[in-house]
Amino acid sequence: MLEIYLKRPLYWSSLAMLLGGVLVIVAALLFEHVGGFRPCELCLIERKPWYFAAPGGFLALFALKQGRSGFTQLLLGVMAVLFILNAGLAFYHSGVEWKWWLGPSSCTGDALSALGGGGVGNFLDSLNDIQIVRCDEAQFRLFGLSFSGYNTLMSAAMALIALFGIFYTRRAS
Repeated sequence: MLEIYLKRPLYWSSLAMLLGGVLVIVAALLFEHVGGFRPCELCLIERKPWYFAAPGGFLALFALKQGRSGFTQLLLGVMAVLFILNAGLAFYHSGVEWKWWLGPSSCTGDALSALGGGGVGNFLDSLNDIQIVRCDEAQFRLFGLSFSGYNTLMSAAMALIALFGIFYTRRAS
């Protein structure tokens, strides 16, 4: 399997970005809209690199087909940086859920601060419209990991896949 990857590392890394982005976003949307797991503020931020991965992977594959391996490497580099940052953010989010450190007050503080102030009157008027999803409470755990824990692992894996694609292409040159 590794031998197949090493023959065309940019292709396989770009394909992994495309498929990984599609699969993770579809899974996240299914968990949200079918499973009823509403994302918190940090969860929504953590989705952004995944939204970029699918079109970025497609564009990288298209550029590669056009003989523009340098552009493909640039795209993979951007995706690697995004996923490294995302792995860090997801790890931070996991720590907030485990109460290792405090999270942002906008999703771990009281409801009045999340509403941007306005006092009790505005708070009571908004109760029907706003449902705060706390960042410091995991809605789901499997084998001890929450969604943010799995996002940490998957983002780190995507960063490594992108970096390996670049590294092995440059090494072969």
